[in-house]
Amino acid sequence: MNIFRKYTRKSLGSNKARTLVTIIGIILSMGLLTAVIEGAYSGVQYLVRNEISNSGRWEVYFSGMDEEKLEKLKADAEVTDIVSWNSVGVIDTGSGRTYGQYLFVTSITEEFYDMVSVNISRGRLPENENEIIIPHNMGQYIGDLDLGRGNIINVSVGTRVDADGNELGLEPITEGEKIVDTAERSYTVVGIYNRLDSSIIDYSTPGYIVLTVGSEGKLMGSFATLKHPSQAYEFQRTRGISGSDQYISGCSIHSDLLNMKGTVRNGRIQQVIYSLAAILALMIAFGSISLIYNSFSISLAERTKQFGILKSVGATKKQLLSSVLYEALLLGGIGIPIGLIIGCAGIGTTLYLLRDSFRSFSSGNSVEMKLVISPLGLVIAAALSLLVILISAWIPARR
Repeated sequence: MNIFRKYTRKSLGSNKARTLVTIIGIILSMGLLTAVIEGAYSGVQYLVRNEISNSGRWEVYFSGMDEEKLEKLKADAEVTDIVSWNSVGVIDTGSGRTYGQYLFVTSITEEFYDMVSVNISRGRLPENENEIIIPHNMGQYIGDLDLGRGNIINVSVGTRVDADGNELGLEPITEGEKIVDTAERSYTVVGIYNRLDSSIIDYSTPGYIVLTVGSEGKLMGSFATLKHPSQAYEFQRTRGISGSDQYISGCSIHSDLLNMKGTVRNGRIQQVIYSLAAILALMIAFGSISLIYNSFSISLAERTKQFGILKSVGATKKQLLSSVLYEALLLGGIGIPIGLIIGCAGIGTTLYLLRDSFRSFSSGNSVEMKLVISPLGLVIAAALSLLVILISAWIPARR
């Protein structure tokens, strides 16, 4: 078999122009396949980073918590990371607006920022319990309060209860409710942040969440990530049934993030992107077979006399076929790595040049489109390219 391989290498060296053309065809095929696959993967990762920047990396949000349930939740083997925020109290703005009657003063920690995105549009984050930031959709004036950045407001902070004295959280306004156990507080407005995701703060909430740090308060809710995000909805069903003997009275899923990650059954955004990439890859593969096939067909036509001589001295069909496939593997071994590098460089440069165009999809945050290399994607591109090369050589070799 070694003599056939040596003969094949000598034949390639004696036909440098044809060999170079074949290698170029392989490089183009591999480069295009790499660009399509890695471009699709980079697009999916861009959407994931954009969603994390907008809303955070949390996967489930638990409301209606107490300390006992929180400890039980922390001990759950399915939960990998968890942070909480606390209700300091409620401010009655006196605005008379159904959806702006209250300010819910909520205390967070430094760890909170790593789990939930608090994007400051103006000003800065609070640094102590006497500073607050307000959501951008709230406006500067509400009731008798002037919440302009840098202003100090003197308010009464208390507990919201219904007509029967039962404590209320973020539920819609009920008849006869009031604020009790008030205490006078002064807050300085130091910044404005983008409104939190609607899966956290429902649009029916009768007020706005204002954030501070370092204050004691009642546990309001917890954000967590899961060991198996694909089981998020099952986790919600088994742990978050309202009125059950489970951990919580409410459980929201970060469905947009899980959808983009493709970790849930209805992850259609990822499916659409990868389906389009698969269609393009198949079109490139069929086109590449035609291109590379012609090169091998010409090569074999030129070597027909040589194959006849080899057969006359005892070469079998299997040996001749192996010789042709060895040629394909040899050329692929040269063209595939080069095509891989050129494909990554090409799609990386393209995405870099288009980064400003993609900013229109990023909701004003700083997320940039960039090349994110998937090792599995490179393996798939290389395997598909190798398959294209072998098919392109096998078809004329069968003659």
